[in-house]
Amino acid sequence: MPIKLSWLLKGRVIIHDVMGDITMEDFVTIDLPLNKMLGDADPAPVHVIVLTERAGKVPMTITAFTQARWVRHPNPGWTVVSGLKNPMLRTIVGTASRAFRMKQRFVETPTEAMNCLKTIDTSLPTGLSIKT
Repeated sequence: MPIKLSWLLKGRVIIHDVMGDITMEDFVTIDLPLNKMLGDADPAPVHVIVLTERAGKVPMTITAFTQARWVRHPNPGWTVVSGLKNPMLRTIVGTASRAFRMKQRFVETPTEAMNCLKTIDTSLPTGLSIKT
């Protein structure tokens, strides 16, 4: 699968790494494990860093967000999207995030994503970093 989920910090920060071309089916398939990770997490807000630097074609639509259950999870933290260059996708993601009242930011690099989260959530460990 071209989307890999992993904990950067167990119970607090999820890495959602997009690699290569993805399909709408990939979005649906990843929803269940992402919901499980959120459900198994610490009661503190759980942040998601979406890495898109290695993404290929991404057929993102508002429909993809409306079908995803993780965007409605009761334990939301921030979603920080790194490296998304496509202006149409940025507009769709931004619009959907506002519609679902998600706390979301766009940044250029994984390092900026981590720095953004550390600024927003000062309870995160200072030595936390993303290995790319």
